Amino acid sequence: MTLAIIPELCGVCGEGLSRNFTLLRGGWERCTLCERFVHHSCLVSGKVSFLKKRPRVCQSCQSTSTGSASVAPLDPHATVLKS
Repeated sequence: MTLAIIPELCGVCGEGLSRNFTLLRGGWERCTLCERFVHHSCLVSGKVSFLKKRPRVCQSCQSTSTGSASVAPLDPHATVLKS
């Protein structure tokens, strides 16, 4: 009797994380914020496009963190330059 194998799904794109698919495309990693497995290509890029941002953050966590970020208040000691 064989047990059913339930494939893990990417937390961003929803596609399967199979070894055949991801072996030549960078594999998969775990997001440090949501702890879900995601494709390497679904992580946020760093300064160089093929290098990924550290700590590893998926695109969905990055978009929610930037969307909910509040605008920093202005520095009260800053001087305004008039031209």
